[in-house]
Amino acid sequence: MLAMNLRPRHEQLAPAEPSRKPVAQPRPQAFSWWDWISTCGCLLVSLLVLWHVASTSAQIATLNTQVDQLQQQIRQVSADNASLTAQVDTLSKPSRILQIAVNKLHMKYTAPLEIATGSAGGP
Repeated sequence: MLAMNLRPRHEQLAPAEPSRKPVAQPRPQAFSWWDWISTCGCLLVSLLVLWHVASTSAQIATLNTQVDQLQQQIRQVSADNASLTAQVDTLSKPSRILQIAVNKLHMKYTAPLEIATGSAGGP
């Protein structure tokens, strides 16, 4: 330490050697062929996965639309079925059939007949 302090001041302030530019060395290749091939392979696989996800999503959307349409058709058919069931119940009432037979078809009402089951004299 003392030796450094004993140097004359002008030597201490003197600029160091002028900086030299480093000698241009050949730059190593950024990517080797294997790096390019593996990068392209990864990109291709990623694109295929993305394509698969997008196509599956489109199929799901199409199926959801079809399910909605089918549910709407089911609701419509159920409403039609309920209406037709009510009509059948109304039209198949015996009193209505009798009224149409007597009034529109000019049929005559007769009392129901009782048929005896079994024999009176026996075999």
